[in-house]
Formats: sequence, structure tokens, C-alpha cells
Amino acid sequence: MTHWWSAAFFACSLVSLSTAVLNMEGTGIADGSSGAQQGPPMYTAHTIGNADTLYACYGACESVLCAILVWFMFWQANKCKSLSRRIMHGDLSAKNYTVMVGRMPVDARDSQAAHDFFSQWGDVVHVGVSFDWRELILATRYRHTRREKLHASQVQWYLAKSNGYPKKKLDRATTAVAKARHKLFVADVACKALLTKRYACTGYVFVTFDTVDAAQACIGACNTASKYFFGSGPLTVKMAPEPEDIIWENLQYSKFQRAAR
Repeated sequence: MTHWWSAAFFACSLVSLSTAVLNMEGTGIADGSSGAQQGPPMYTAHTIGNADTLYACYGACESVLCAILVWFMFWQANKCKSLSRRIMHGDLSAKNYTVMVGRMPVDARDSQAAHDFFSQWGDVVHVGVSFDWRELILATRYRHTRREKLHASQVQWYLAKSNGYPKKKLDRATTAVAKARHKLFVADVACKALLTKRYACTGYVFVTFDTVDAAQACIGACNTASKYFFGSGPLTVKMAPEPEDIIWENLQYSKFQRAAR
């Protein structure tokens, strides 16, 4: 894939080269006109100052192109250094690029606003708003438990039927399957109802940056001076833990409330 800056670099190089070729073509050497220095073309055709058709605009154009090309080379060098750091730190995970922001407003729903706010420290890849899904999480876990109970009841019913157990035991197994199915149905209805609710923010937002340096810069800036997001704060910013280390259903509670639980 050819990026636009590669094509622009090639075009600028051609334009810059045309001026050099015009200056090196040795106008006036062969016929002795324009007061050009006489001498064998093989010795003088490559020298500077042989063309009599160059004007000040050529020099100005050449200076601008050289400045652009030099800037481009330094820019590409920085890109290569950034890529090299990523390769050298191959053991990094997404959490090294992500910060956990606390004391966000409970009505924070617009991830774009948070994206624009944290972009002052670097390119933001993703903004994840944590909602108070405690009730939904617990209901989902309960539904999973009821499904496992149903599977266990169906296994007992199959064993009772295939092994010729007494009718009384088979009836108990059949009743257990029916009850398990009903409880699973109730749990499934409860989960679907909870999915339609509108949830508030827990006060935490996870911001993923393009580089580790940007994430560290954000943490340093917010811990050095108090930062506020639409009047809410001061924000608490730290490196995000691994997702499996977070008790998601308890994020909306304070440290005291979590300790009490």
C-alpha cells in the first residue's frame, strides 16, 4: 500500500531534481555563448552555474522543497522510533495504553466528549464508559446458574429413563426438569427486561491512547494539577488494571462501601 506522503515525497523530489538537472546541463559551454567558461564538456558539464535560464524563483522554490523534504525525513524518523519502541516492548498489553479515570459525571454518556477532552495528551484510540450494570450482571450470572441446573436435571431424567428406574423416581426427575425450565424462563425474561433499562455511569471511564507515553503524560498531568470534566472532579487517573482484576458490579460503590461489603 502506497501512502499519500510517499507519493508527495517522490513528487517533490522530482521537482527539486528538475532544477538541479537544468543547472547542470551546461548551457553555453558547447557554443561559447553567454560568457560561459570554456573547457571540455566532460569536465564542466557537471558544475553549478552553467545554465543561463535560472531565476530567483528557482532558488526560492528549491529552498521551500528542501525544507519540506528535510521535515519529512525527520517526521519519518520519529515514526520509525515510535514503531521501534512498540516492537521492543512486545510484552505490553492493552492496559499499558489505557488509563482508568474516576469521578466522572454519572450522566456521562457521550464518549466523543471524553475523546476530545483526553486528546490533549495524545491520540485517543477508544473511550469506554462504565455503566452501572450490577443488576444486569447478577441477573446474567443467575440465568447461567439456572441453565446449568436444567442440564443437570435433564441428565438425571435421561439416566432414570434409560436405566429403568422406578416410576416414582422418574416422575421426580420429570418434575425437576419442568421446574428447572420454568426458572430458566423466568431468569431469561428478567435479563431481557434489564437490557431495555437506561443505566447511569459508574463514575469511571477507560481511555485507551495510541502510545504508552501519552497514557503516562495524561496520568502525570492529572495528578499534578486538578482536572475537571464538565464540572465533575477532580479527576482521579491511574493505569487501568487487567479486565479480569476488576469487579465490574462494584465499580459504582465507594471504597468505604466496597470495604463494608
